[in-house]
Amino acid sequence: MTTKNLNTSIKIVAFLLITIGFQPVKAQKFFIGYGLSVYTDLAFLSTSEDLGGGSSNELGISLLSISAEMKYNIHEFNSETALSIAASPRIGMMTFGDFEGFGNFSIPIYAQIDFGNLSTYDSKKNSGFGLGVGYQFDRYNLFGGEGFSAGSLALRGGYRYFNRNNKAREIAIKYALPTTVEIDTEIFDAFGDSETIPVEFNVSTVQLTWILYFNY
Repeated sequence: MTTKNLNTSIKIVAFLLITIGFQPVKAQKFFIGYGLSVYTDLAFLSTSEDLGGGSSNELGISLLSISAEMKYNIHEFNSETALSIAASPRIGMMTFGDFEGFGNFSIPIYAQIDFGNLSTYDSKKNSGFGLGVGYQFDRYNLFGGEGFSAGSLALRGGYRYFNRNNKAREIAIKYALPTTVEIDTEIFDAFGDSETIPVEFNVSTVQLTWILYFNY
């Protein structure tokens, strides 16, 4: 990602965080929990550039990712429907096959419509779901290797339910649409000599997250 695009990404995330911060917070409209992704936090890198052996496709997999799951209802239409702002900052242990380094974090923020369970504190439904659209900022290779960042449109869908202990749970799928990043990459010529040059990759992410809510 270019410096210009990186600065734009940071500004958008900061704006959304400030927007949430200025909402008049009421405890009965705020939901908080944590999420776990075990081998289900994935990133896909691809490039059409010739890296000495043709184009390249890389899959990033995180052994474990942990997220803070938060949503705040900015408008409740009724007891079973609400409009909310949701955020789920996440840190993980992602590695890519042919790239040095490991570790990733992201800050996705969504505008979301909620139905049924977990939509409001007055909901009587045993199940529900939420659909969201927003923006996600990602940083990869936190430790070692060539770190790189990405920012793109993000989508979120979640199914909410009560478990056998009557605790609120959610299974959520989060998807960041493909965007272009620039990564310094070692390439080889026909003689086996190598050089490191910036290469443009398309990157997208998908996470399947199991979420437990504390205050519902």
